[in-house]
Amino acid sequence: FVVLASILLLFGGREARAQAVSSSLAGTVLDKSGAAVPGAQITLTNVNTGTVLNTTTDNVGNYAFPSISVGTYRLSVSMKGFRTYELSQFKVEAAQRTTENVVLEVGELAQTVTVTAGGLTNLLQTGSNELGNLIEPQSVAQLPLNGRNFLQLGLISGATQTSGPTTKSSMATQYTGGGRSIITINVGGNENDFTSYLIDGMQTKSSRAGNSAVGLSLGAIDQFEVHYGFFLPDLGSDPGVVDIITKAGTNRFHGEAYEYLRNNKMDARNFFSATPPGPFHRNQFGGDIGGPIRKDKLFFFGNYEGLRQRRSAFQGAFAPTQAMFGGDFSALTTPIYDPATFDPATGTRQAFANNIIPPDRINTVAKNLLQYYLPGSSYTQRPINISGTPRTTVSYNQITARVDDNISDRNRLFADFIYYDSPSVTAGLFPLGGTSYPLNAEMAAVGWTSTLSSTKVNELRIGWFRNYVYALGEEKAGVQDQIGITGTADPNGVPRINLSEFAGFGTGLGRLGNIDESYQIHDSLSLLHGNHMIKLGGDLNYLRSIQESSNANARGSLAFSNTYTSQLAPNAAGQLAPVAGTGNSFADFLLGYPTTALTVSMPRTHYRWTNVQPYIQDSWKIRPGLTLNAGLGYFLTTPPNPVGRDKNYPHSFDFQTGHITYAALGQASPQVYATTYDNFAPRIGLAWEPGFIK
Repeated sequence: FVVLASILLLFGGREARAQAVSSSLAGTVLDKSGAAVPGAQITLTNVNTGTVLNTTTDNVGNYAFPSISVGTYRLSVSMKGFRTYELSQFKVEAAQRTTENVVLEVGELAQTVTVTAGGLTNLLQTGSNELGNLIEPQSVAQLPLNGRNFLQLGLISGATQTSGPTTKSSMATQYTGGGRSIITINVGGNENDFTSYLIDGMQTKSSRAGNSAVGLSLGAIDQFEVHYGFFLPDLGSDPGVVDIITKAGTNRFHGEAYEYLRNNKMDARNFFSATPPGPFHRNQFGGDIGGPIRKDKLFFFGNYEGLRQRRSAFQGAFAPTQAMFGGDFSALTTPIYDPATFDPATGTRQAFANNIIPPDRINTVAKNLLQYYLPGSSYTQRPINISGTPRTTVSYNQITARVDDNISDRNRLFADFIYYDSPSVTAGLFPLGGTSYPLNAEMAAVGWTSTLSSTKVNELRIGWFRNYVYALGEEKAGVQDQIGITGTADPNGVPRINLSEFAGFGTGLGRLGNIDESYQIHDSLSLLHGNHMIKLGGDLNYLRSIQESSNANARGSLAFSNTYTSQLAPNAAGQLAPVAGTGNSFADFLLGYPTTALTVSMPRTHYRWTNVQPYIQDSWKIRPGLTLNAGLGYFLTTPPNPVGRDKNYPHSFDFQTGHITYAALGQASPQVYATTYDNFAPRIGLAWEPGFIK
């Protein structure tokens, strides 16, 4: 039983970076009388890989292994004149700072006192203030997660949920489009983009949406932990951290293969649809394998998972009839007037004969656009006279590869690579009316842990992360030129056509999203000095981002009402206005008279910025059962800076004058914000284990 008290002070910066990936084990060796046993030999063995680490106790009986990998271990403590103590089959978890104090009994060195944890009991973190929830390998493998989305593991924690306030929700569509699963979790009631996502210590958070940008198979995950509340600065500045450790190979070959299948065989028909539900097929499959390349030295692990989902869902709309496509509105009781017959003397228009627009009056562009629209069955069949089951497709391929090398007793190396590609397309009811969501992410990392002495360990990690994500309307090269539309920023899609009385068609959405590249370096030095476990280090993260913004209407939009085919009459102000019950928006469309036309876009913009985070922290064992944890982090982020001619694109707003200001005119800075230099984050906490309740 441990009583924990903590104080957390955070000032400034919250940009997340690559952080702690290893764990630590420390303790004190005493004899039966409570006196320290200096010079005792401590041996820590990873039972899965055969890795052996050695150290000795200092003059006050303390020992420490400042940087060890997650896994199952055996601890041996020996000293002349005492029985050897052995603790076997205990687990070390992700980013865990565990304590194992040992009391040696007088006796022969050859005699051994063995305590077996059975691989189930984890050591207590009596010197830690951290809060969090760990999901262990057995739970990762056996929990029934719908869709095998690894972030659902985080929902087991009582401090998380799938939704919450976010400042970047508009960007999340690129990731969830087409029916992809959740991409972010809310930790401790904070904004979604205040959660940091680490895979083997490398940051994988998107720069714009603040989400986990890399998909990871459950088969590749060894441990999954959510940190919240108090933690030392080596875990970063965000108030919530999702920390994932991938699987590594061991001295035994192990693997799995699987496939999950869902379909629509038992689905009911939609109440509003006259046809059975469209096909739904979901195949999720994969496998993994790991094992030794050289026993006790070199190991490998590989994983693949794929998804192929095809789903058709009912969609209904109200569209003009086939006769109306040809200009025949005779079935309507609403009269259609010819705007070319306007008489300035009377302020009126003449109706088309028999409510039929002559073929030679139908606009060529409108005629070309009709091939991307579909007619409804009857004008009197409301609210739906056309329906279908357009198909939405979601696919992905995930690959994880990892190699671990025990170079020597003092040096360990790992390297991993993750690839994730997930194209998704949501089809529309009408041709070229859908949306595609391409998504691709890659991550590579190398980590080197070096034991410099029995009291000093250095840990270096270098990594690269790339994220490509967009949303854009269905494409057809040069389609606007074929239709006869010019002047938009993206000619490769049908523009959005809005009709006041009917369903619209086409989509104005151009390419909207970003490509991120992140280059990360993390280095830390852990030192054991008396009762102090000191760690100092720093992170450097250089980011390049190519952003496509303001392109939600890059292909243009045309809006049609009944303005030009209505009869005119003076309104209350004495001005001519359309008469109610006359005209038709589709007739305005056929004649080529839009009420409004709009296209908005922004060129691709290149940004660069750098994050720097030095820190120092100390866990000071004031006395047995009482530990002071303190740390100081500093966060410096340079402002995202446009490159080259892109410096002309940013613009701002002057709240004093109410005018938009432009960097190209020298009225605003191209930098998004100014650099701040006061982002210090001190943290202090006490962990107390009362002796009377042991």
